Amino acid sequence: PNFASFWSLYSVAIAILSTLAASLYPALLASRLVTPSYKRKFEIPTKPHGKNWDIPLPFVCEPELILGVLWYLKEYFEEFATDIERGDFIVKDLTFFEIKKENIKGLRFHTRLKPYEAGITQVTELIAFIPPDEERYHFRLSITRISGDENQWKYSNHAFVGAIRGQLLTWRGLSPSEKIKYAKMAEKNLKRSEDK
Repeated sequence: PNFASFWSLYSVAIAILSTLAASLYPALLASRLVTPSYKRKFEIPTKPHGKNWDIPLPFVCEPELILGVLWYLKEYFEEFATDIERGDFIVKDLTFFEIKKENIKGLRFHTRLKPYEAGITQVTELIAFIPPDEERYHFRLSITRISGDENQWKYSNHAFVGAIRGQLLTWRGLSPSEKIKYAKMAEKNLKRSEDK
């Protein structure tokens, strides 16, 4: 047997393993910095009260970009405004609303959640508001169950809330010029709808 070829394979394997180990340790440290707790998955921090469920979302926004964020989310929800079952939910009757004296803006829509055969429907309000003594908008979901089993409704909302949270995280990754473009587009379209 040729022992020299065995040792060359052995030394290459050790070199590869040491390189992988050297890159895994910094990656592990970085993941702990991003999510310092042991919980690596987003958990809804509240419980429903009867048919109503208020869920705070971990997202804040500057006032000059709030319409842009809502328009961005409106475009996202419009992708699910169809009877074609291609996601975790179906959206109907999507509208923008505003309560000027309370500085509240948001989106209101009917949602149908998976599994569709369970008949889970709800009214969803994505609400952006400025808390007292703060300058930036915070977000929360206000959900009212219309039909479907309560336990299945709770379970199905985890995927729904996770999808919305994912879109808010994607917004953070947009360039400043893209965010401004969405804000201008929202102002233009909302002004046009007010003029009608």
